[in-house]
Amino acid sequence: MATAQYEILIPKADTLGYPVRDLAPHAMNYLTSAIEVITSHVEPERRVWWLGKEEPFDALVFTAEDKPQTDSHAKQIAAYVGEAANQDVILVTKTGKGGIQTWPVKNAQHVPGQPSSVLA
Repeated sequence: MATAQYEILIPKADTLGYPVRDLAPHAMNYLTSAIEVITSHVEPERRVWWLGKEEPFDALVFTAEDKPQTDSHAKQIAAYVGEAANQDVILVTKTGKGGIQTWPVKNAQHVPGQPSSVLA
């Protein structure tokens, strides 16, 4: 069985800069209830250069079987995170047998100028 490592960058704030709460644990619960993972953890406070400035993210990192269903679940979780944080795009990265792939998951429900639905 081939495996891959996935990373989902979970924002610590909405697009207005207001902090959001508990998205990483909720995303982890959704992940582990949806698919079988080999390992998983949340890397808190990862600093990432994003849209011209350094921003804090929690990184949901997990290893699972490298198959299209896992890719799909990772993207679904990113979509959920985008909606909850009212972020336009959430990044998902996969490192596996095919190399490194990055998917910017667009939030179709994004409302510019509005706060997150899960403010701290």
